[in-house]
Amino acid sequence: MIEYGGSVCPLEKMKRFLSYQYVRFPVAAVLVFAVLTKTYQVATEPADDLPWLEMGHVLFESGLALLLLSGVWPRWIKWATAAVFAVFFCVAVNLALKSADSCGCFGNVQVDPRITAALDALIVLLLIFSSIEKRQEYPSRKQVAVIVVGMFLTTLLFIPMSLRPPVQRIDHGTVGIEPVEETDDIVPEDEPSGLVPPEFRIGYVEPKSVHRFTLEIANPTSENWPLDSVDTECNCLLVVEKPDILAPGKTPLMIEFTTPDITGAYSKTITVSSGEQQWTTRFHARIDTPLAVEPETLVFGPDDVERKFVVHNGGKVPVRLLYATSTANAYTVKIGPEPIAPNAFLTLVATWNGTPSAGEHTITIHTNFSRQKTLRIPVRKPKIP
Repeated sequence: MIEYGGSVCPLEKMKRFLSYQYVRFPVAAVLVFAVLTKTYQVATEPADDLPWLEMGHVLFESGLALLLLSGVWPRWIKWATAAVFAVFFCVAVNLALKSADSCGCFGNVQVDPRITAALDALIVLLLIFSSIEKRQEYPSRKQVAVIVVGMFLTTLLFIPMSLRPPVQRIDHGTVGIEPVEETDDIVPEDEPSGLVPPEFRIGYVEPKSVHRFTLEIANPTSENWPLDSVDTECNCLLVVEKPDILAPGKTPLMIEFTTPDITGAYSKTITVSSGEQQWTTRFHARIDTPLAVEPETLVFGPDDVERKFVVHNGGKVPVRLLYATSTANAYTVKIGPEPIAPNAFLTLVATWNGTPSAGEHTITIHTNFSRQKTLRIPVRKPKIP
């Protein structure tokens, strides 16, 4: 040991502080936290099959944490752990470059990938520069006991993971679609025509929920048509059972929609093709936005001063409307203090203030719901000469 005037060299102090015997405990704590959060996520999220991949992650990380806590084979475990966290660092950096919201390392706990990358880099450096005081060839009885007890506790984690609830699929009925007919006529965008795909709305849905609906494909001929393809604009829409042919009449085609983890209006098209024939429909959903207005657009006549509209709450919690504003202060809406109960509605009245600035306007209703703070309602009224 090097001493300076009776004091211990600062390098020796740092080596003592970075001893593997001390470093291994916080590293193991990070792994244990990751194991517990992933176990909770797997145990609470519905699924049809056992989560073998997630269970493998939990088993690997819990095993590495047990080896760190027991202190067995310090030299081998030190470098193996450093290699594992170096891989974690690369994954976190890749997610950060893609601007991901969370690294996914800790289950449902949202952690910025940049923070995770910094943590992984710190752990790698601590392990590399940590010192091992003595070499150990064989595990002691105490270390074996720690591993055995830890393995038993790890097996207990698989009980809630294997009992995760099944996926609840919500059926939204049937929508019929006709083949799109070719035409040379020019149809204005604001007018309905045979070329406009039928709208299919399932309303409010929760993130990561699963929904099913059936398309009835119309074949107006007396011949069987081969079903060539079913194209959707996202991987969240999948065909449950794809028939080989489209028989005369109507052929059901079941579609399953797995809600992405986003908030807001969601709209995608589904196109069915058979040779030169095509059937198209547009699918709409409101993800994690329970409030909806009916009608979507308020149209005032030249002599109209008031128009009623309804605000629906399709969610599971009451939502209170706070106040309403409008562009150019052209309209007012009186809002009471009572919240809208789940699966209930509230009728409101929009009143024109008589200002000469009639035409295109927007009424904005502010709410206390954090994921849907405003409702915007377009308003049309003919301009008064």
